[in-house]
Amino acid sequence: MNDGAILRFIKRVKTWLPSSQQLLYSTTLFSKKERRIIATCLTLITVSSIWISVNQLNTHLALAPQTGGTYREGLIGQPTYLNPLLAQTSAIDTDLTRLLFSGLFRYNAALKPVPDLADTISMDNEKTYTITIKQTAIWHDGEPVTIDDVVFTFERLTDPALRSPLAQTLQGVVVERVDDKTIRFTLPEPYPAFLEILTVGIIPKHIWEEIPTDQVRQSDFNSRPIGSGPWQFSSLAKDSDGTTRSYSFVPTENTNQSGYIERLTFKFYPDETSALDALQSRTVDGLAMIANSDAELLAKTSRGFNRYDMQLPAITAVFFNTSQKGPLADGRVREALNLAIDRRALVLSTIVGEANVSRGPFPTNVMGTKQAADTGTVERTQAAALLDSAGWKVNDTLRSDRQGTPLSVTLTAIDRQPDRDVAQFIQQSWRTIGVDVKINIIAPATADHVRDTVLRPRAYDALLYTIVYAATVDPYPFWHSSQKNDPGLNLSLFENADADTLIDRIRRSEDTAAREELFTALRKIISDETPAIFLYSPIRQYLISHEIHGVSIPKLAIPADRFTTLNTWYIETKRAFSR
Repeated sequence: MNDGAILRFIKRVKTWLPSSQQLLYSTTLFSKKERRIIATCLTLITVSSIWISVNQLNTHLALAPQTGGTYREGLIGQPTYLNPLLAQTSAIDTDLTRLLFSGLFRYNAALKPVPDLADTISMDNEKTYTITIKQTAIWHDGEPVTIDDVVFTFERLTDPALRSPLAQTLQGVVVERVDDKTIRFTLPEPYPAFLEILTVGIIPKHIWEEIPTDQVRQSDFNSRPIGSGPWQFSSLAKDSDGTTRSYSFVPTENTNQSGYIERLTFKFYPDETSALDALQSRTVDGLAMIANSDAELLAKTSRGFNRYDMQLPAITAVFFNTSQKGPLADGRVREALNLAIDRRALVLSTIVGEANVSRGPFPTNVMGTKQAADTGTVERTQAAALLDSAGWKVNDTLRSDRQGTPLSVTLTAIDRQPDRDVAQFIQQSWRTIGVDVKINIIAPATADHVRDTVLRPRAYDALLYTIVYAATVDPYPFWHSSQKNDPGLNLSLFENADADTLIDRIRRSEDTAAREELFTALRKIISDETPAIFLYSPIRQYLISHEIHGVSIPKLAIPADRFTTLNTWYIETKRAFSR
């Protein structure tokens, strides 16, 4: 059909259609009633068309995350060092530095190390790691991140004057600068989990190189840090007495890891009660590491929170100071105290729903933890026989030696729940076999106070404490004899040459079956010597306001891992077309 034919067809169609005058005249052909019916029908058609259009539009629209909003979280205690080289013994410091600093590697949601500042990696003979870094990373003050920053970080980390808790992890490792973007690590022995060590945050050389190592802890940069992570320091609020009230962070512009939230504010509280009050009054939006009983109470009295389980690879135990003279130096006494505790009753009556019973040094989901179901049987007869054989005879209700010295043990516990209740349960259990038990409560329960007054000087007879293993459970920091003194965490001062050999082999082995056998053998050695009484693996809760969306809590090794998926959280929403 040519153009002329098309034009003729259009003109013919126009002759078929009524003109505007004809349409106006046609209204006179209908009665008033008929015109009302026609108007009603046209109205219905119009409304129906609009409804169908809106419905179809809503079908293809969905709520989508939008940048904006502030997430406020409560933390119990005080921040001390927002410095990744010093933060490892404080949960608060670790929480914050994880957001502010980038490492060569970082953990993903499956707790596997993936490149962060690292660009490429090559391995040779399972002992040499050669890593190049990205050329696009910058510090929060605008300076570029260089290979010199990386080398400087690991040199400062291993400087004895710094007393970093991470120093032992790099013992014997040779660090060398290869070129302007490459660093090489040479290990004395293969260590399959070495990349996890490289998740430590890198610090800027241009900030720290002028500060002597022995003065690092006094630097203002520990409270106003400059990192290269997805979040950067914005503001700090303190009371007149120097107590830190809050920190605020904002997203870093040069990274896509921050996500949708516009600001993070962390508020600090002296104890659990005040932190829970802040959550209930909506002063904060989230609070982690809450006891299950507290979480249930809040759920009943204050609606609007989502609950998430936080089961860490952790063990709560009574650690004996085996270096001290006295009754606890005798393995028979330690084993008697072990036999006197009904773990099942402890978990069911004292910490209901907050723990899984454990009788070994490793969490229940870790190799070498296979054990028979706990029946709750308390072998007090056997415990009494052990004490008798050790020379502690019953005198009235308590036991004493031949000189009349009573069998007395001081149990140290931190001033927090459920530790206070657990300490009282243990006290009652030990008294049933004739042991005089005194409880020493450590307050305040801040990480730095506990570290300085109890852990570093090993100032205790028996210590109720929870140890948390890493993503790849490594017994070295807690059970190797080289870790008996600070900054090691061998809290029982346990020393066994065979155990040391097994631990070294566990660190080198990549074979799952072989590691299972090694863990089992190590567990038996530790259990036979009873340097500690293993009680349970704790379960804690994370409460977050339902106004915070997109939250998913991944697998956890330490509490700071809850922020691994922070880039998916959001507060503000918008409607957007969905496919």
